[in-house]
Amino acid sequence: MYLISLSLRFETKILDIAYLLLLKLMKEPEFVIDSKFIRLYLKVLTKQGKFKEALDFIDIQAKFFEGNKVEKQMMEANLFHMSDSPVLTINVLFNMLRLNSNVHQYKEIWTVYRQCIRIIIDDHLPKQNYEFKVVSDFTANESGASQAYNFETISVDDKPDKILRILYQSLKNLRKITQNVDVTQKRLQMVAHQMRRTSYLAELESLYVYALRCKNMPCGAASPFFSLMQEYIDLFF
Repeated sequence: MYLISLSLRFETKILDIAYLLLLKLMKEPEFVIDSKFIRLYLKVLTKQGKFKEALDFIDIQAKFFEGNKVEKQMMEANLFHMSDSPVLTINVLFNMLRLNSNVHQYKEIWTVYRQCIRIIIDDHLPKQNYEFKVVSDFTANESGASQAYNFETISVDDKPDKILRILYQSLKNLRKITQNVDVTQKRLQMVAHQMRRTSYLAELESLYVYALRCKNMPCGAASPFFSLMQEYIDLFF
């Protein structure tokens, strides 16, 4: 135990020294900040728990992320998550996925879908003491109707039920968006195929993660999860 404590103190001291050296470097008149330096500096700030400072630095150095906005937004989402700001975390992820719900802008960012699902269902909802009940239709609202959600921005006043509904319906709607794609354009047709596949996989992932929290959630034959999995296999295999 003593050795572990000693090791942690040494690591903290190393990080403090690294932080001061990097600050000194930035003040050098001839020093040029590059992407390698930015990533190193952000890593040090994150390890030190200086999340606000890291977020401010990302904002100041935004031009370095112009070619990779996904990386920038993922960094921001992770920093918001570590600083215990769930609404900001979810909104950054939702913004990324909303932009991705377009056949002309779509990218293969499965890790973002997966992280968003797990942060909401496996982290945010439990912290809100959400009761994981057996649900037959995640898309229906209080009136029983479904809405055309597309990763809408949430607020601190939104209840867990609504956030879950926005997530699930948005994932499901991803494949509906592709219904009017011009199939004569081969590239768009291929992208639409990728979007539909991602939609099914993300919906399956959300049901799976929910089932891990809901002990009585049916996953066998005739369950929504099994039917969706069967539909996915029929379409893509």
